[in-house]
Amino acid sequence: LKKIAKDLNFEKIAKKVFGKDVALEMIDSYYSEKSNKKIIDWHCDIADASSNPSINYDVNRSAIKFFIYMSDVQSGNGCLAYIPYSHHVVKAVYQLIYEKKISYEPFWKLEDLRFLISKNQTKNLIIDIIGKDKLNLFLKNSKFINEKDKDTSKFDFEMNKGSAVIFDEFGIHRGSMPSKNSRLVLRFFYRKKN
Repeated sequence: LKKIAKDLNFEKIAKKVFGKDVALEMIDSYYSEKSNKKIIDWHCDIADASSNPSINYDVNRSAIKFFIYMSDVQSGNGCLAYIPYSHHVVKAVYQLIYEKKISYEPFWKLEDLRFLISKNQTKNLIIDIIGKDKLNLFLKNSKFINEKDKDTSKFDFEMNKGSAVIFDEFGIHRGSMPSKNSRLVLRFFYRKKN
């Protein structure tokens, strides 16, 4: 598995993304049986860490994740979807919680995150960190969660077996239902070195 990462230049890519030296933190795999249920709904991987700010999680050390698909995925069949720029919003929320500028509330689910940032005080503090344009873009891109289906295929990454998608762990994403076949992915996590 490390040879795969080396052959595909993952470290070089991660270093370019972060502009710093990086370390491979973890390799794992994720298998999902064929099903009529989503693999996982719209969420943020790192949001639960903020429930205990004493963990002292450094938002500047977020990981990027490389997903290599070992099976074909399409919309409605196991693909990952990612809301662009959502990682900026989540990092701002985490920073505000850690700095005790807002109280912790669960925001792992997209609905909860949108509720948390809808509060005027929180919204204004987020704008101070990331700007109004990025926040408004996130709100526009995520409004589907308030509609009947609570989902969209707009941000789906349809991939062939052997393809990879790279994303920031703070971003909001989901795995669609593997309706046609089981899904297998290899995951590589890179983080900035201290």
